[in-house]
Amino acid sequence: MRRACFRIAAPALLLLLWSGPVSAGRNVSLYLDGAVVERSETARNGYLELSLPASVRADSLRIRPVGTAQISRVQLVPNQPGGKAEKELAALTKRQELLQDRLKALSIKEDIFRSAAKSQSAKAPRRTKTNPEPLATIRQGTDYAISQLEAVFQMQRRTNLELKQLEEKKGRLARDGQTGGTLARVWVTPPSAVVTATYLQSDRTWQPQYEVRVNAGDTARFAVFPGAPELVRGERCTVSLANVDKGNEVSSLPYRENGRAVMVADLPAVRKLEPAGPIPLMSVALTNTTGVSLPPGEISCYSDGIYQGRGRLPLLESGRTVELRCSSN
Repeated sequence: MRRACFRIAAPALLLLLWSGPVSAGRNVSLYLDGAVVERSETARNGYLELSLPASVRADSLRIRPVGTAQISRVQLVPNQPGGKAEKELAALTKRQELLQDRLKALSIKEDIFRSAAKSQSAKAPRRTKTNPEPLATIRQGTDYAISQLEAVFQMQRRTNLELKQLEEKKGRLARDGQTGGTLARVWVTPPSAVVTATYLQSDRTWQPQYEVRVNAGDTARFAVFPGAPELVRGERCTVSLANVDKGNEVSSLPYRENGRAVMVADLPAVRKLEPAGPIPLMSVALTNTTGVSLPPGEISCYSDGIYQGRGRLPLLESGRTVELRCSSN
């Protein structure tokens, strides 16, 4: 069950904290260029195995004994897929090959019906005894060729979508450690010892999305959203507005699901509405008083509750001011 959210007030900054379903053994700190994963594992009979994804940076693995436990030996070997995962991977690869063949056939059909449509539309109407209405015949032939083209385009779109889904599924298999990657074999004492493994995973990141709401006055409500990073069920996650090598310089923000902001701040702002045809263009001068640098990202703009389009927030260091132009284009 999710716990209720609460907020801590600070000068010009509100950090919205949330505690959701928590895995006792896995914490993830998401950065702009990777993630630091910390997981706890319990040995059985003095032995345990840690399956690490292929994206784990080899020199980043650290294994720490918990309490009075001691690590006797650690061995790193390539992680071979299990029988079930191997069969699933082979089935996915075979399906991908069939879909690639289908795309090739659809490409040939596209060329045929595209040529047929051009040929029909280029015909000169000639009335004959067997063809008393040449224009209707030409139109009918053209419509048929175009309808077949539409069917080909729909099939191509569905095939490409399925290929993308298959590739994502193969990626999840690799990321979850079921295929590829490294297997860490760990011998410990006592037999039921607990260890904590920490490592850097390069394929897990997040990108901030911003929102600014300007009302009457000289401040604007500014919010940072986490987008939708892919999480393993039960992970406890934080996000940081920095790269991994600068992670200690920036406080982590608890991750919040369902599109809710991880940071909200009231920032000094000056708004302008500039003539731009029938619809005025909004711009806003925004000063960063959050105390942290804000990386580049897309920002949605609102004025008196009215959506004014989107803009692009450049790198905005603490204490600096930037002028944003908001447009739906």
